[in-house]
Amino acid sequence: MVKHKVTVKFGPYMSCGIVEHRTARLEGLQALLRSEGHTVEFVKTRDRDDVELVVHGEIIYRCKIQTLQYGRFSPFPTMVSEVLPSDQDIISPSNVHAISSRRSDENKEKDQIRN
Repeated sequence: MVKHKVTVKFGPYMSCGIVEHRTARLEGLQALLRSEGHTVEFVKTRDRDDVELVVHGEIIYRCKIQTLQYGRFSPFPTMVSEVLPSDQDIISPSNVHAISSRRSDENKEKDQIRN
């Protein structure tokens, strides 16, 4: 797999009644990306509750930070191999949308199973 610089843009979210930027929910993602040989940079944004993964200036994945579990890789293990470009080309926005939509559907199914 080709190694990439992955920028993780994240906004503040509410925890214990306080809205601020926190990286605790991003640590599993960071560990997974680094274990695959990618470099990771965290960038704070003003977009509350949002997380975006950016590679070569393209948003390759977007989700709400609350969907990420503390210290866990979920939902990222399969996403990393599907979303990060396997060669020097940037993946197309239509592929990103399809992958993000598929991930959203999978998360909805998991939520239904839990309830």
